[in-house]
Amino acid sequence: MGEYFLKKFLRDDLAEDVLGDLEECFYYDVDHKLTAKAKWIYWYQVFNYLRPFAIKKSNSTTLNQITMLRHFLKISWRSILRQKVFSTIEIGGFSVGIAACILISLYIGHQLSYDNFYKNQNQIYRVVNQWAGPGDEGYWTNVHGPLKEVFEDNIPEMKSVARVVFWSWGNAGENHIRKSEASFKSYEDGFIYADPEILEILEIPLIYGQRVAALAAPNSVVISKEIADKYFHGIDPVGMRMVLNDKIDDTYVIGGVMENRPSNSHFQADFILTLAERKSGPGTSGWCCTNYTIYTELHDNTDKYAVEEKTAALRNSFVLDKLQEDGQGIIEEMRKYQSYYLQAVEDIYLNPEEVGDFHTHGSMDLIVTFGFIAVIVLVIAAINFVNLATARSLKRAKEVGLRKVVGSFRTNLVYQYLVESVFYSLLAVFLGVMLAWIVLPSFNILAESSLEIPWSSFWFIPALLALGLVIGIFSGLYPAIYLSGFRIVDVLKGSPASGRGKSTLRSGMVVFQFAATVILITGALVTHKQFELIMNSSLGYNKDQVINIVGLESMDERQRDLFKDELLRLPDVSAATSSDYLPVEGGSIQNRAYWIEDRRFTNNGLEAAHWFVDEDYVSTMGMEIVE
Repeated sequence: MGEYFLKKFLRDDLAEDVLGDLEECFYYDVDHKLTAKAKWIYWYQVFNYLRPFAIKKSNSTTLNQITMLRHFLKISWRSILRQKVFSTIEIGGFSVGIAACILISLYIGHQLSYDNFYKNQNQIYRVVNQWAGPGDEGYWTNVHGPLKEVFEDNIPEMKSVARVVFWSWGNAGENHIRKSEASFKSYEDGFIYADPEILEILEIPLIYGQRVAALAAPNSVVISKEIADKYFHGIDPVGMRMVLNDKIDDTYVIGGVMENRPSNSHFQADFILTLAERKSGPGTSGWCCTNYTIYTELHDNTDKYAVEEKTAALRNSFVLDKLQEDGQGIIEEMRKYQSYYLQAVEDIYLNPEEVGDFHTHGSMDLIVTFGFIAVIVLVIAAINFVNLATARSLKRAKEVGLRKVVGSFRTNLVYQYLVESVFYSLLAVFLGVMLAWIVLPSFNILAESSLEIPWSSFWFIPALLALGLVIGIFSGLYPAIYLSGFRIVDVLKGSPASGRGKSTLRSGMVVFQFAATVILITGALVTHKQFELIMNSSLGYNKDQVINIVGLESMDERQRDLFKDELLRLPDVSAATSSDYLPVEGGSIQNRAYWIEDRRFTNNGLEAAHWFVDEDYVSTMGMEIVE
């Protein structure tokens, strides 16, 4: 062991003599002293050689490589300073391309991260209707309210079932709200109804309160942290009361405070009103109506297809009978074409089945398109670097020739130019990250998102370094081989031509760069024109100079009429109307099914929206009456 240790650090010219002397002394001590003492003396002598004169010097090859690396980096930096305009174009093009890729990657990553943070990810589903009739196929989420009890009583694989009301029914949607002891009220949105089980199914974390009890009591509500900070800053509001629309019978007791919903969740709400033990409205409708979205959590290792088969059996043996008792007229069509489908929670946002619901959705096609654009932009930036590096090659031809004259090998030249390329690439990555960080707020406004640079993520910095190395090596490999291949004779004659094959390759890269750029610019212009067409197309009403005043729900009819009259007295107001609905997506709507008289049980009903408006609605909105 001592011999091995000595060989590791002892100078080669001393090793043989020292090892021989120590071995001879050791055996002498063994013969004349105790073995343990001989070993102690031997190790003492070993450590005694840990002196500067006896220690090996660093490997000269390694030192040379480090020295050469420092030299190459110094040359690279001087080259940037000497050719500022050229270097700005070369590195700036890289950094802009990398910044664009970073922004697009953040957007794509955020889109793909939706609803991928649950512990029981593979057990959470949404119940969806599916219709597979001839020439008429589709998916939608609204189902009958009593299905909750039917599923709970007949499908033991379902661990929990919860109904949710997202659309504007009852107090879902927007309301005036105030603390029970306050007189001032604020207008808030983000109200939904849900069964208490929704907190467990979607694993909604509570800051105050407990999941099992937060929505268990009648007229209880769970609010978000943002709302709690706004109305009850710094205190635990559980047990306090809030009044909706100044109606005493709409007083809700706060049962819990939840964390603000993450931006990558399809389930967004600031107020979750309980459906427990309601006497009217949401939570009480029977088999007549399909007003609810149902979520369920399955037990571990449950086959969702087996559960779907059980829902189909329940439809045939139970649901259709209840619908027939209620007077529904499409029983046979439902038996043939309707069934239930369990949609995984991670599929809700991207919605590949195009399920009709009340949520904003992303698009996998858009993600693929953006990913393709990011790759093209990065390739264009890399090609731009390659072309600029090779275009500068004639100016460096003499440098290559002189280096070869004084003994440089081609491998040394390749190494030098790869170091320069990686240096430029890492510098471009750094500048690209800074540029992305500066542009990100504007990008968030454009994309209607809340993206952030993941500075604290353990993978972010290593990923950037890896990106810089990969781009630097691949983009610098061709220029390095090309420049190092110049022949000394050609250089000294002043004609370092590279040959037809290399010229063809460079020309091909230039053609690809310009073609890709033209395609991207053309696509951007076409998309811009398409959006202009959509924004300026006729909507069936006049939206220009029309504003919506919200928050009149707490007024009675007489107060609203007086308010309207006062508005009409204003010189800048040409017309005013009162209604419960705006003809835009997300507005309050009351759907009804209509039949021709005496044909309810023989014909399919027609579903239509039911609006309450005053006599000035049509003229104020600039609508045209067809008949």
